Amino acid sequence: VLPQDEKPTIATVSDPEKLKDQPFFANAKEGFKVLIYTNAKKAILYDPFSDKIVEIAPINLGQPVQ
Repeated sequence: VLPQDEKPTIATVSDPEKLKDQPFFANAKEGFKVLIYTNAKKAILYDPFSDKIVEIAPINLGQPVQ
């Protein structure tokens, strides 16, 4: 279930080879989408070709340094 109260920031995986050392992207392929929900603190790796969610991870944006 996707968060309903915010619109995600969406990125497209263009070079999965550069991301392979990060566990979240272990199964990523070119063209997969990353949906980032900052308020819900979730990142979702989505395969648009098979219409499936591949991975979900919590995100920690931290506090800005003043």
